Amino acid sequence: MLVEDIPKYISQDDYETDRVKKIQTFGRFLSKSEAFGKLVSLTPGNTCQFPVSFKNLNVTDIYVKISDDADVFCPIWKRYDVFKVYGTLTVEEGLGHVLQTYRLVPVHDIEGTWKLMNILMKFAQPEYHRYHRTKGQTDTLCLQLEEKERQRELHKKEKESNKNFVQSMCQ
Repeated sequence: MLVEDIPKYISQDDYETDRVKKIQTFGRFLSKSEAFGKLVSLTPGNTCQFPVSFKNLNVTDIYVKISDDADVFCPIWKRYDVFKVYGTLTVEEGLGHVLQTYRLVPVHDIEGTWKLMNILMKFAQPEYHRYHRTKGQTDTLCLQLEEKERQRELHKKEKESNKNFVQSMCQ
């Protein structure tokens, strides 16, 4: 999904209930820190930005060794320009929708490839997937979710009851 299509995707009426939250996209990083940054669109003439979080990444995913000789590390975005970003769309308090990054893959540009990709991206059509279900399938899924929630509540009550029983026996 292109960076500029993420806000449109999130604004869909059925996003919260029926849409896929795990996405992958390409972009450059701006205003980077160890925890947050902004992913910028690569489409020529488009300056769309989307917030990303690096909280789910290990330190070794964010920092790379500069040379084999010295133990000097730098942030991966200082070494590479463009990344393929894998993440999950979530809501962060104070930031709104954020792409929780769980994998960064640097894109190595072969001479001229990036120019070709920029041309092709102008023609790329945004694609949103919606999984159509019958009313019966939707009802079955709702029943399964309700049953799972009932089981969870029952398990929670049972656990609390066992805890109270053990405490009463210890007194």
